Amino acid sequence: AFYVLPAALWELVRDAVAKNILVTISSRCLSGRVSPRYGYEGGGLDLARAKPGALNWGSLGIGSDDAIVVYDASGQNFSAPRLWWMLRSFGHERVSVLDGGLGKWLGDGRAVDANVPTVMAVPFHARLDIARVRGIDAMRDNVDVQREQVVDARSPGRFEGTEAEPRAGVRGGHIPHSVNVHYARLVRDDGTLRSNNELRGLFADAGLDVTRPIVASCGTGVTACAVVLALDVLGAENTAVYDGSWTEWGSTGDTPVATGPAR
Repeated sequence: AFYVLPAALWELVRDAVAKNILVTISSRCLSGRVSPRYGYEGGGLDLARAKPGALNWGSLGIGSDDAIVVYDASGQNFSAPRLWWMLRSFGHERVSVLDGGLGKWLGDGRAVDANVPTVMAVPFHARLDIARVRGIDAMRDNVDVQREQVVDARSPGRFEGTEAEPRAGVRGGHIPHSVNVHYARLVRDDGTLRSNNELRGLFADAGLDVTRPIVASCGTGVTACAVVLALDVLGAENTAVYDGSWTEWGSTGDTPVATGPAR
């Protein structure tokens, strides 16, 4: 499953020792390590630095056969999907995102643990699936041939070029022929993912055909993964992330830029 509900995870956590199941909860946004069993406060999520051997999940007690649940504390599914996508990109299929994240977990009155766990290193075998990643050269080519649909997860203002970019030297606007689905619209007020029908409507309204190849982009390659997660929940089978995203495209002098609403 791409998503796991808090109640289901709580049952798994309570029974983890008896069933000999390792549950790893990971977060980039927590101020401290907080988890029902094993916790990891993630650092950088740059795929370029997350190469086999460099990103040593095994040293955190995470094995190749373990079920992993990731969450964040954003309330908007901001960074947990990036970790989900990274693990899947390196061949770990048994990974899910906690629906609603830490906010929903706490709102349901479930327990947290601020203790730093002691872990034993275990084998973790990683192999990058390059089909899940797009670079700038592939995106340049796609502007001309439009083989893949491109969806931008940034805010409408940044997409249209009416809102200033948060990074110096980055132009406003979007990749030509791309459409806009702001990542924050994919979740409800409590941070849980919208229903499948609602998600289908959002993507259809943006002009996306979920049966065709789709590449997601955003500002830095983080919230694009929230779009890919929602697409995967709907059964989309051919999705990828432009890892450099708008920070790379918008700061490269010779890349074409469109402004205004999607056309």
